[in-house]
Amino acid sequence: MEQHVEERGPVGGVLIGFAVVGSIIAAGWVVSRIGLLGEHGGQVLSKTAFTLAFPAFMFSTLATSDLAGLVHPDALVVVLSSVTMMVAFVVVAAIARWGVQRALIGALASSYVNAANLGLPIATYVLGSAEIIPPVLLFQLVLVAPIVLALLDLISSSGGSAWRRFLRPLSNPVVVASLAGVAVNALGLDLPDPVLTPFELVGQATVPLMLLAFGMSLRRNGRQFRNGDTAGIVLAVALKTVAAPLVAVVIGSWVFGFSGKELLAPVLCSALPTAQNVYVYSLRYPGSTALARDAVLLSLIVAVPVLVVFSAVLSNA
Repeated sequence: MEQHVEERGPVGGVLIGFAVVGSIIAAGWVVSRIGLLGEHGGQVLSKTAFTLAFPAFMFSTLATSDLAGLVHPDALVVVLSSVTMMVAFVVVAAIARWGVQRALIGALASSYVNAANLGLPIATYVLGSAEIIPPVLLFQLVLVAPIVLALLDLISSSGGSAWRRFLRPLSNPVVVASLAGVAVNALGLDLPDPVLTPFELVGQATVPLMLLAFGMSLRRNGRQFRNGDTAGIVLAVALKTVAAPLVAVVIGSWVFGFSGKELLAPVLCSALPTAQNVYVYSLRYPGSTALARDAVLLSLIVAVPVLVVFSAVLSNA
């Protein structure tokens, strides 16, 4: 692997990672453009990803992962940077009175890194190792996604008793799958292959389904900077692509004593664009879909030069 990294260089690794993701998004746009899956094809793919593929992925991942991996030093820098971005967006949203739902979706857009389908290839090609990615994924899967989705379910509930509203998040397949995976892991259960393999196979469809659905949404809806979302989109993209890696540099240097190339892994991971998961999540809670979709797209574009600059500077430090 180290030989491939040296041949490509850090900049080449970043560009390869983006090319992989961009090609699948472009394929989704083409599918929508020619009407291959019909008028509602994108919605079907998004719903399939959210209700089947992603829950299966989360269950199989959490049931078999080492949850202690969350304490990885490089990953802790990314976690602290992400939490800082979430808090920053929520504070601004509270001051601007954007509403709880928009604040939560914006907080995700500002912090939820594209660790799976962008982080893995970039870490592999640039760093020569992807060991920072699993802990970051665990943090997002075990804590961020279930908690934020549960909060969104609570605030979006209307009518019924307080107890029924409290239990509503348990109807969310992502939350249920996360809890089930953590329970299996905590109990030390070793699931046989005939039980676990179907979850793994379905879960492998998560990333391509999400990317295709996202590409189809760009053709169907285009980019919308209206309905009062412009400020939220700009804030989310600025926090995710610019502020997050700078905060990672500060935290890595001052708190963990990292310097030079030691900062490369956590800073690049923090600079990754918003994961398309956030767009899929937003579809369940109408009102902030444009914010999520446009933040994913624009952060993907802005992150390219940001990652190239940080890769070149830190790899030569």
